[in-house]
Amino acid sequence: MRRLPPHRYRRVSAHPVPSLFLLLRAQTNGIRVSFLVNRKPCAPSIEARILKPPAARPFLGGTMIIKKKDSLRLRKLELEILLNSFALPPNKRFLVEQEYKRVLSVERGEKGAAYYIDNDFGDSKNVAVLHDLRIEHNGQVAQIDHLLINRMMEIFVLETKVYGNKIEITEDGAFIAHYGKKRFAVPSPIEQNRRHIAVLEKLLYDENLLPTRMGVRLAPKFINLVLVHPNTIIMRPKKFDASRVIPADQLMRWYQKHQESAGFLEVFKDVSKLISSETLESFAKALARHHVPNDRFNYKDYFGITDADLKRKAQSQPDKGDARAKPKAARASKRYFCAGCGKTITRKEAEFCFDRKARFGGRAYCRSCQKNFPAARS
Repeated sequence: MRRLPPHRYRRVSAHPVPSLFLLLRAQTNGIRVSFLVNRKPCAPSIEARILKPPAARPFLGGTMIIKKKDSLRLRKLELEILLNSFALPPNKRFLVEQEYKRVLSVERGEKGAAYYIDNDFGDSKNVAVLHDLRIEHNGQVAQIDHLLINRMMEIFVLETKVYGNKIEITEDGAFIAHYGKKRFAVPSPIEQNRRHIAVLEKLLYDENLLPTRMGVRLAPKFINLVLVHPNTIIMRPKKFDASRVIPADQLMRWYQKHQESAGFLEVFKDVSKLISSETLESFAKALARHHVPNDRFNYKDYFGITDADLKRKAQSQPDKGDARAKPKAARASKRYFCAGCGKTITRKEAEFCFDRKARFGGRAYCRSCQKNFPAARS
């Protein structure tokens, strides 16, 4: 075995082992690496020499936040249209209201999932962060809230949800949101995220985005995570595994436990896929280039709202007493906004779009933006 220069190794104490294999653990740029060294049984005084990693070259960007969060202005308008213009079913309206509250809180600067992610992982050279990634592939669309990629080629796909006071997960994996005395069945974010992962995986392979080693693509490991508001109580079942539904402010703690709990064979396998910070950054940026911007966030798909759910509110005439008592509310209910450019539009323009759901998808647009949706020829 070639002797290494003194500056290339550090000394650690080693204990005698009864087998031919000695397990050594080292820290490589903050990532725990386990590997086997074939040795004969050794004496207690033996010293093992562990190769120190060379100083990491400065990677390209200076930060691993590859894609920041998108603006929430048009999302807010989209939610206001759903709340003010349609009589949604109670469970769907509940989800829209909670999302609207979340958007307002983020606008006011309150801490959301992106805040905790950026605060915990933003300065790391070992984890790349992408927010609000929207990808399209083979006619399928995935709107991913947050994405974390580490140097072990683990890809954490994070779905964020706001469920009010409490979220109950049943033994068969169903989700029930509690808000005061009300209970609503909501779509499973785990299954929703699983569909996102399927689209993402196909994109990575079909577009040859994955890093390679010796001409062989490094297969990623996808991890499905759901983040909820830190104040939400999570009622977990005994049988169904809900361990990956976690409060947003405990993500770093969960991540550290995940790294520490990995078995030896699993870690040894992951070490073979270890990539440099530069490769990680290049891979994440290549993926970010496949982001397809869409200012009109598709909350219909996000909340599972069907065309049948988009029933316009009945236009009732309030009595004079109500009109005098709530003049501001009456005026606010007549305001409409273009889902494309955000400009104020007339009620007539809005109703024109609402009456043509197949063409405009249940959204309202100004006359200029309506030209982007040509009418189907009969």
